[in-house]
Amino acid sequence: VGVLADRVERHAALVAVLLVQAVAVGALALLALIGTPGIWQIALACFLGGFGWATDNPVRRMMLGDLLGAARMGTATSLDVMANNASRILGPALGGTLLAAFGPGQAFAACVLLYLLAIWLALRVRHRMHPAKSRRGPVIAEMVEGFRAALRLPALRGVLVVTVVFNLFAWPF
Repeated sequence: VGVLADRVERHAALVAVLLVQAVAVGALALLALIGTPGIWQIALACFLGGFGWATDNPVRRMMLGDLLGAARMGTATSLDVMANNASRILGPALGGTLLAAFGPGQAFAACVLLYLLAIWLALRVRHRMHPAKSRRGPVIAEMVEGFRAALRLPALRGVLVVTVVFNLFAWPF
């Protein structure tokens, strides 16, 4: 997704991803309010949500670099990761409280409102990040080249190993 994120206007991509996620959660809210969503509907919403997160991270991180530059990227990424982890702690507690107090329809509806807030905030970002023009090869070829470069460079290979181990064993806390 990072290769694709480098080829699109990131502001529009972020808004589009948020819209897809809002629609998916909105559909679950509606289904929960009028009945019980089916397993396939929940699975589809989860797939769209996972796609959104997989797309959101590289797009948002590239936007941080575009907006702040390399000198402030470390601080910006640290704040982004801190906010992400804080939301992973507070979000389930708030979601569980809403679910217990009001039911799934209202809990999903609250989620839709939060997505709408995120979309409104994203639309307020005035700076437009233009896609890279230097890369015009096939996406798959560029991805393969990225993996080859990662395997050739010992420091990058080490970072990737730590990332994979962390993502497999620590991230799903």
